[in-house]
Amino acid sequence: MERFLTEYINRLKPYFSGFPVVTAHEIASVFLAFKFGLFRNAVHECTQAISLIPDNGANMALKKALSIVRANAQNLENAQFTSDLSISFAENERIVCAYHTSPRPDRRSW
Repeated sequence: MERFLTEYINRLKPYFSGFPVVTAHEIASVFLAFKFGLFRNAVHECTQAISLIPDNGANMALKKALSIVRANAQNLENAQFTSDLSISFAENERIVCAYHTSPRPDRRSW
């Protein structure tokens, strides 16, 4: 995996050389924030980075990629974890479920 990433980075270097240090730092911060689950920060960093990248050539693809990361980070930031919906399928409904589970007595039927 590392070899493929290194090859990919080397292939892209000619397209993205010459970014100012501040811009490069913002772009790197996007991926670090996202990797560590700091989705609100990733959204902010994406917005900052996109505003610093000139609108030309391969930069447009980079801006689109950052926009995709930002959209995913927004979705993950807005996701809500529900530990218990208290909903389960009735025994006669389980036939249509992709994964068959046994009924849990502590849950009411749907």
